[in-house]
Amino acid sequence: MNVARKAIESMYCDKCTIIEKTEETDAITHVSSFKDKIIHEDIPCRLSISNIAITSNDSASKVTQSTKLFISPEIEVKAGSKIIVTHKGVTVAYKRSGFPAIHTNHQEIMLDLLEEHA
Repeated sequence: MNVARKAIESMYCDKCTIIEKTEETDAITHVSSFKDKIIHEDIPCRLSISNIAITSNDSASKVTQSTKLFISPEIEVKAGSKIIVTHKGVTVAYKRSGFPAIHTNHQEIMLDLLEEHA
């Protein structure tokens, strides 16, 4: 492992679980349904949260939050995956938005809160 990657991964202080929807067919009824399946569990990562102030035509600024997950580039995260992150002792579920930005030493994934947690 190169020096840059070791430096990046030394900052991974969080853990995440990646869940995908998988299609299952009942053997008796032959009815298909989608169920959550844990693909990766307790993966070291780092959650980065930043607040962004957006000025509009109104007199007040609107503040939005940007949440980004840093994780090893070898971990495959498919579109539509649910990602549960434990950050500083708090566990929060996110939905995946967009495609991961895969770099040599890490990947970055923009996250959105699941509606039930917003």
